[in-house]
Amino acid sequence: MSTVLGVRTLYLGQKHLDHPTGREFGGCGDSVASARALGCRFEPMSWQWIPQACYYAELIESFKETTEWRFYRDYKLEPADELDNAEILAGDHELVYTLDKYHVVHCAYQWMKLHQAWVNKKPIDDSAISLGHSNHCLMNVLNPYTGKLGAGNCTADGICATRLRATFGNCGFY
Repeated sequence: MSTVLGVRTLYLGQKHLDHPTGREFGGCGDSVASARALGCRFEPMSWQWIPQACYYAELIESFKETTEWRFYRDYKLEPADELDNAEILAGDHELVYTLDKYHVVHCAYQWMKLHQAWVNKKPIDDSAISLGHSNHCLMNVLNPYTGKLGAGNCTADGICATRLRATFGNCGFY
């Protein structure tokens, strides 16, 4: 009997993986409050709330350490508008601005996360797996060489900002 149950469990598990939905570990709603209530984690390198299964702590830490990060209430990035990093890391601000270098690091993070998910057969969030998002990142990474996106949110003195608006992701297998 235990062999039959083992085979049935294996079969059902395999069948489940044969038809991934991208939502096996759920979603995070549509607000900070709903994300917290659902047990989701804020991922600062993608600026989104995701279920725990798609939170790659070691990867996040390695990318957070690439530079000193500062976040602001306004795209002018003035010192008076700087936000507390503890609040940032807790996901308390749905809309912030930071130096444009974030965008390149964010894209490298997303691609590395996608690669780790593929190689290790781990679940991944719907933002990291999105081809549209990869194309968006490609345009941003190549922009200094192509100029296709123009100057973006740059001040008169050449300080360029990236706008970050929190999203609320789903997590699963693809």
